[in-house]
Amino acid sequence: MLREFNEDMHDLMSGRKMKEFEFLSSQPLDEEVNLLNWDTYLYTRGFPSIDQDRSFRHVSKLTYLITIGSILYQNGPYTL
Repeated sequence: MLREFNEDMHDLMSGRKMKEFEFLSSQPLDEEVNLLNWDTYLYTRGFPSIDQDRSFRHVSKLTYLITIGSILYQNGPYTL
């Protein structure tokens, strides 16, 4: 487990291009943002599916950002 973590951190810090971090263009204005969880967010935004364990671990290291964004969005002044 520690070895996997070390390898993942080296991958993330290497600066090489990874397909799981190729973000799409902006979302159309008439579509609602779905922040139920990070998996739903990635699926509804049309990101490619993540089928490998290593890629899944890379993406899951960034889930706290979507969690914080979801909390701010739900408790913000712009929700009805």
